[in-house]
Amino acid sequence: MNQTNNDMALLQVLMIGFEHVRLPLALQLKTKVDHGQLLNDIDIAELELILTDLRHVKPLLDRHTEWQMLAGRMASLYHTITTQALENEQHRA
Repeated sequence: MNQTNNDMALLQVLMIGFEHVRLPLALQLKTKVDHGQLLNDIDIAELELILTDLRHVKPLLDRHTEWQMLAGRMASLYHTITTQALENEQHRA
């Protein structure tokens, strides 16, 4: 199997995981912070996993731009969640 085929197989597995596991979880966390709730340690750990996954796929995404939209959406969602979570924390203080 050549590099491109290896990349595509790995990207498909990773992006399916993002689409079917990480994205729904991130959307749940967004709803939580949108309602003014605070993130717990498990929520924060899940967000850290999302960011770690995004960092790991970056080299592959640089070579296969067709997957960048989903990764970009995840990165944007991550930023939105963490920004709102910080605001919620500050309002509680």
